[in-house]
Amino acid sequence: MKRILYFRLMCLLFMLSAATLDAQENVENQPEIPAKADERISKQLDSLGYKYTVNDKGDFKLICRLGDDRTQVVFINSSTQNFQDIEIREIFSPAALLKASDFSVPFLKKLLEENYNKKIGAWQMISGNESSLITYTVKADANCPALELNKIIWLVAQTAEELEIEISPEDNY
Repeated sequence: MKRILYFRLMCLLFMLSAATLDAQENVENQPEIPAKADERISKQLDSLGYKYTVNDKGDFKLICRLGDDRTQVVFINSSTQNFQDIEIREIFSPAALLKASDFSVPFLKKLLEENYNKKIGAWQMISGNESSLITYTVKADANCPALELNKIIWLVAQTAEELEIEISPEDNY
């Protein structure tokens, strides 16, 4: 659990420090992929025409343009987990970084009720010392086809963006 929290917090720091990219532009030269990066993802993203960066842990970061001059960051983990014979990968997008005082029972109830109605994915909270990151996360088959990955990327981006707009007019992610 501490490892997951550390990873998510590192992703947040990476996200805040990295430059913004356009997700759906054709790319001539992708960045060199660190050895830890899952080549299946880079091949899929390249075939879909995404621009992306890869952090030192091999995780992918892309920025989706959603209209009204808004963007949403999406992360795709290179590391996977296994459940029996299924390899699972997390694809997630941050919606808000909130202090404990920002949380209310009605807000948390809303997120849990939304989770019930979602077909895939769920809201997650990664707690730090003074704040918590709210993300929308899909845990997908690590071997899903590129077109399915594309649909998941946009689902995650749009869902997180909706909550971000609800919480703040600023485009933080």
